[in-house]
Amino acid sequence: MEIHDVYKGCKVQIRAYSFGVDVIPLKMQGFDVILGMEWLGMYHAPLDCYSKTVVLRMMDGKEIKLKGERNLVSNGLKSIMMAENMTRKGCKAYLAYVVDMKKKSMKLFDILVVM
Repeated sequence: MEIHDVYKGCKVQIRAYSFGVDVIPLKMQGFDVILGMEWLGMYHAPLDCYSKTVVLRMMDGKEIKLKGERNLVSNGLKSIMMAENMTRKGCKAYLAYVVDMKKKSMKLFDILVVM
């Protein structure tokens, strides 16, 4: 992968804190920004893959604990992304609309809310 542009000195807001970050634009959808290991290392951030948490340690001694979502990208979206990639490579694509007639309708409490 060739890197042509780097935007230095950008700001990323996480809760009440603003962080400086150098941004490299990628042709990737679904993410606002990806913070790399070098950046996380500046904040002595341990990664807990099992509980999906990252703790940023500030210079003033405060800590920001971030918890990841379970299925950030749904299986349906992964399938769409794979199909898009394959059609770009010249594979044929067929569109089908499938309805599960046995599935109950969704109720309000079934919808996940992220705050």
